[in-house]
Amino acid sequence: MTYIRFLFGGSVNTAISAGSYYLLNLYFSESVSLALSFWITFVASYFINSRFVFKNKGVKLAFLVAVGMAFLVQQLVGLLVLYLGGKGMVVFVIVSIIHVPFFFALCQLWVFKLDTKSS
Repeated sequence: MTYIRFLFGGSVNTAISAGSYYLLNLYFSESVSLALSFWITFVASYFINSRFVFKNKGVKLAFLVAVGMAFLVQQLVGLLVLYLGGKGMVVFVIVSIIHVPFFFALCQLWVFKLDTKSS
């Protein structure tokens, strides 16, 4: 059931991420849009993952650390894609292909597992 909730929550999160990136990219560069959309999505992601997907609200610090790590990966991949000539939504899609599984693995294997060990 967690996987089904992850797919649904991930779909909502991806829509927020893609939508905010697309709208921001109308006014800002790809790198600025990528960074701003990441932080908009971070807030949504915390609520979706902690309350709906994993149903575990006691992991705020670990989630913040994981988000910082994911942000670093996202920015590095984004810069590489931009360096290689990527533009617009192509940057978003390529970054998401790397970033989303990385962040899910952090959440599944570390962040939301922490509190269950102490229960």
